[in-house]
Amino acid sequence: LKCTMFRYFSNPLVFALLFGVLAYGQLSKVHYIPPLSAVGGNSVPNEQFMYISTPSSSMVTVTIQPIGQPLASAVVSQVSGTSPWVYKLATSFGQLFVPSSNTGTITTDKGYLVEASEDVFTAIRYQAGGGGRAQAGAFVSKGLAALGKEFRAGGFTNPVAPADSNYLTFASVLATENNTEITFSDLDSNIQIEPSASSLGSTSFTINLNKNESYIVALRVSDVSEPRPTENSDGLIGARIQSTKDIVVNVGSANGTMGGTTGRDHGVDQIVGVDKIGKEYIFVQGEPSGGSDWDNAIIVASVDGTDVFINGNATASATLNAGEYLEIDDAEYTVNENLHVRTSKDSYAFQGISYGGNANQGMFFVPPLSCTSTNDVDNVPNISEIGGAAFNGYVTVVAQVSDTIVFSDQDNTNIGFTSPTFSGGVVLNGPSTVTGQPNYVTYKLSGLDGNVSVFSSGELYLSFFNQNGSATSGSFYSGFPNPPLVEIDAFIDPTIGNCSSNSILGIANASTFDSFQWKGYHIVLEMWMNVGTGVSTITASNVYSKYYVEGTISCASK
Repeated sequence: LKCTMFRYFSNPLVFALLFGVLAYGQLSKVHYIPPLSAVGGNSVPNEQFMYISTPSSSMVTVTIQPIGQPLASAVVSQVSGTSPWVYKLATSFGQLFVPSSNTGTITTDKGYLVEASEDVFTAIRYQAGGGGRAQAGAFVSKGLAALGKEFRAGGFTNPVAPADSNYLTFASVLATENNTEITFSDLDSNIQIEPSASSLGSTSFTINLNKNESYIVALRVSDVSEPRPTENSDGLIGARIQSTKDIVVNVGSANGTMGGTTGRDHGVDQIVGVDKIGKEYIFVQGEPSGGSDWDNAIIVASVDGTDVFINGNATASATLNAGEYLEIDDAEYTVNENLHVRTSKDSYAFQGISYGGNANQGMFFVPPLSCTSTNDVDNVPNISEIGGAAFNGYVTVVAQVSDTIVFSDQDNTNIGFTSPTFSGGVVLNGPSTVTGQPNYVTYKLSGLDGNVSVFSSGELYLSFFNQNGSATSGSFYSGFPNPPLVEIDAFIDPTIGNCSSNSILGIANASTFDSFQWKGYHIVLEMWMNVGTGVSTITASNVYSKYYVEGTISCASK
């Protein structure tokens, strides 16, 4: 009886396991961190940190392994719900960052693998820009949900000539298995990929990676001192990334901008595959001032003939083919500081997030609405800092109208969003209705400090962002529509790693699901057979060599 494999169905609401531990979503036991890239000058990365947190009340052992380095270089620590781990990485171009001049080639020694004994959140935060620290970036790992075989890239649109030659947009891929063939396509043949001095001359190219090898495609934006093709400004947005085996992808810009002036910042995130995107999105505006553009949204089509509808309008604002994108201007946010977008086919969604002007921008990869997005966020660690530098901490929340929501931070413990007052200078804006989607509301919390936890009785889509001077960063901690966390409780012989006959096989969080179907693979008949319906536990038998359980969530019941 095998106890170590799992199988994941393509339907996002149905999954199956062959008795292992499956942790989908951003809360996960395994996190892959592909490398990032930047040019230098006022985009050069400075202090870099990995933030690891967990909802567990007991200590969780976490191992950070720098990819391509000796096993002895791994760093081990423990975290709990009250004690996150802030691990300082190398400054400048080290294990995390690759100079743009060294991209466009296979890399064997960049990025990180994080493994934990129980589920953890893993996030990267960093400052950039040289001595002034005028830029910042952040992203939250998507855990095992990051694994996929087809993606579409995003980044800042860079609509005007930059202030200098340090604007860069990139897509970084990390292979998780040997002999992985990766194809980049839907590219403009005029783009110039670093470090080449000539245009690509093709709309696609293919590379081959082995396990833990990475490859970065990077485009520098043209300026007077170092001219590049104009197509480089947004030439990676919508690019298709396909692979024969599971890969993990980081995308973004460092530096870049959504705005119509020469302000700049870093905006990076880890994305998920096309099997985990959707058709409906709600964006929450940051804290822009002095004009629009800073919080623009980007919709990238994955399928031809994708209609895009804004704020409940019955007429499509655009019809996109695969790889095309629509940039939705900041002016489309309603007076409630939110924006509703519906697409006729599955699409990727990105958002500029700002504090102040367009020099204060981060970038979010935005999750679609889904009834499976019910995980609490416990917790966002040390929200008001990057390393030792103080930042203003914010949280945005999208939830259903009927949901009960409570939060905690350094000065508030399990306080409901309906409370008339909060401690420590925390301010809540909301609930704010959403034009075009009456079943949802949005909130924005400011003045947060310490470790921030948010709990919802229903769906929860939570992002954080923070700001210091001209630097803004942030990312989503929840909301991606993946199968819920499932653990199989079984008696396992530690000497052989197999289930024994008469083991009790069960689902640890059975209440998450509406129905179950157990199946076993018959040794003699060599076929899958139903062995249990509607029950959360079964007793294993030697008649079957392996089992899986199929759990179904009915959105109509949520």
